[in-house]
Amino acid sequence: NKYSNDESSAILFELFDLAADLDYSTLVHLMNFLPEFPHPEGYQVPHDLATYLGFASDAESAKLDKMVARVNDYYIASNFEQIWNDLEPYRTETNSFLAENKPEEAVFTNMERFYDDSYQKYSIQPILTLWSAGFGIKDSAEDKAIFVLGPTAKNYDFSDREAYINLAIHEFGHSFVN
Repeated sequence: NKYSNDESSAILFELFDLAADLDYSTLVHLMNFLPEFPHPEGYQVPHDLATYLGFASDAESAKLDKMVARVNDYYIASNFEQIWNDLEPYRTETNSFLAENKPEEAVFTNMERFYDDSYQKYSIQPILTLWSAGFGIKDSAEDKAIFVLGPTAKNYDFSDREAYINLAIHEFGHSFVN
């Protein structure tokens, strides 16, 4: 509600139109593998990332590039750096909770044994722009399993420890098998 001018943003409406037929998981994967914003003028999504996300044809890749360009435009138009700074207290609180309540090492040991596979790194990435859910991502290039965590309760609350641990086990599992 703090950024009410965004309610009528033409860029957002165009983004919603461009992404209307995309699976939310695809968007989460895309945003995870993109470089930090802002992107340079004319940035194009690498071909291997577009293909990995299911954008095989030239027309699909062009649509993906247009969508990412609009995200970049929105990043700039919304003055996202200020929004990011405004969210600092929430990030600090969330990161403290996640660090204090992270899954025990046995969780990862048992998953690796069960799936007969392993990762060098495990990463939990909280995100405010997701509903109470999560996504598991496999980053082969960095040999890393990623758990993208949305709030565990209403009002951007991440403090439900039981939901957090249950989602961590489930979503890290998706890094092993989809």
